[in-house]
Amino acid sequence: MKVPESLALLEAPRPTVSVRLRGPESVMRRVNPVGMELAVELADLPPGDQKVQLAKTDLSGVPRGVEVDYIDPSSVNLQLDDRGKLEFPIEVTFLGQPPQGYAFYGARVAPDKLTLEGPRSQLALVRSLSTQPVRLDQRTEPFTATVSAVPGHVSLRVVETTPVKVSVDVDVAPVERTFGEVPIEAIGQVYETTVTPAQTAVTLTGPPALL
Repeated sequence: MKVPESLALLEAPRPTVSVRLRGPESVMRRVNPVGMELAVELADLPPGDQKVQLAKTDLSGVPRGVEVDYIDPSSVNLQLDDRGKLEFPIEVTFLGQPPQGYAFYGARVAPDKLTLEGPRSQLALVRSLSTQPVRLDQRTEPFTATVSAVPGHVSLRVVETTPVKVSVDVDVAPVERTFGEVPIEAIGQVYETTVTPAQTAVTLTGPPALL
C-alpha cells in the first residue's frame, strides 16, 4: 500500500492475495510468485473507512504473455487517519525481584522521552511508552540495561532509533538507623526565635553503605 505521508493506516491490510494467471504452459512453469507485487495507490483517499478495489493492472511482476484472470479478494477495507507525531515519557518495565537480602531502590532512564508517529486517533490513547522487560532477579548490585521502547500498537512506530539505557539501583536491603541529639534549627525567621526542644532523634532507612 502506497500511503501518503499525511495519512496512516490504523490496521495493516492482509499481506497476501490469491491470483489466477493464464498463459502458455511453457511460460507458466517459470512463473515465480515471489517476484509479484500488488501496489495500491491511496493518494486520493480521505481519512476514514475506505473500500479499495484491487485492479489487475496493479499487479506487477507478471511475465510477458501471461494474463491475470482474477484477484481474490477483489477489494480490501482500510481505516485511514491523519498522521501525527507526539513525544511521550518512558516507563521502564521490570520483571522479578532481587534475591533475599537485596532491594531495588529505583532507576534512571536516558533518554526519558521518545517520539511516536502514527494515526492521531491512536496517539490520543497513549500516555507513556513501555520498554522491553528489565529483569531484577539474580541482581545484587547496580547495573545498566539497554532496551528498546515498545510502541504499543501495530500502527505506531518510535521515530528515534536511539536505544534506551536504564541505570538500575540494586543494593543490600535497607537498614534502619537512629541518630540521637540532632540539633533543630529555625530557618528564615524574622524575629528572635527559640526552638524547644533544641534537639531530637531522627531515624533513617536506606542502604547500609549510606548510613
